[in-house]
Amino acid sequence: MECVVSLERLAPGQHGQLKYACAFVDEHIDSIDVDEQHIRITHHSPGGNEQIEQRVNRLIDRFSKGDFGFKENILFRHEGPAPYRGDIIAELHEQKTIKQLEPGMFIFREPFTTLMRFMDHAFVTKVGRRFPVKEESYPAVIHCETLNKTNHFTSFPEHIHFVSHLREDLDVIEGFSQSIREAGGWKQTDALALDANMPRPAYAMNPSTCYHCYEGLQDEVLEGDGIAVSAISKCHRFESKNHSDFGRLMDFSMREIIFVGRPEFVKENRLQAIEYIKELAAEWFVPTQPGDEVRAPAQHPVPRQVDCLQLGQFSQQHVRECFQH
Repeated sequence: MECVVSLERLAPGQHGQLKYACAFVDEHIDSIDVDEQHIRITHHSPGGNEQIEQRVNRLIDRFSKGDFGFKENILFRHEGPAPYRGDIIAELHEQKTIKQLEPGMFIFREPFTTLMRFMDHAFVTKVGRRFPVKEESYPAVIHCETLNKTNHFTSFPEHIHFVSHLREDLDVIEGFSQSIREAGGWKQTDALALDANMPRPAYAMNPSTCYHCYEGLQDEVLEGDGIAVSAISKCHRFESKNHSDFGRLMDFSMREIIFVGRPEFVKENRLQAIEYIKELAAEWFVPTQPGDEVRAPAQHPVPRQVDCLQLGQFSQQHVRECFQH
């Protein structure tokens, strides 16, 4: 089935954000396409076109009222001819330099991995080390209570990958193992009694590097105006059909330079970091095409004491997305 919904109530700049959000409208969606006037959703939902259209219009209402989505803030453009216009991802697949396990999950091989290490080293050397940064290392999982404090469950609930385990109960463990044995192995389609076999998840896969930094500073007193922290960690986000875009990985590494301190300290250092990024783009002569401008990364709604403490981060992930071209 195909559901077609008018975009007349939205500004053109919101079309892409709506397309992204529509991937979460129904789990039976097959594809989403957008033109200047309509969004077209191919699906096999039991609720039919009526249910899909009603939910899409709910999203359009939120976007049109400014209650949903991010406002773009273009920091700078570096225009020039693109050095390559072929389908580089398809070519890397053909060369077996990258291997897709499923949408959003890849194995990266040489020389791609060398390039990733080089970009991280350049980012740390040419941006991070120009501040008095302290390097930190974080776990891959994060406590749900920490995510709750950052309002992640109400801001980005669709991205969460929960981590759970079997209950610490011998009958449950043996019963689970026996059921798998009798089924001839793990069957993704087989029903699993989650409440009976697993406790409420206490942890989730970390969706963003900076959260662990804030968690680690809890109950600590900062010296001076603030601190700068550099860290890279594996992050995980579920983004549904959007994983078909190579820029939307389910599992990815994110390097961040994180500033925590008084508002003036954070603002001044973050602005200076942006200037260093401009220098890096000019040094590498990385051109941006329309739609590929370097933008300010979205700020997470982290609780803080007003006028006393401010949090900010500048992520290599946002820079890498613009440098892919």
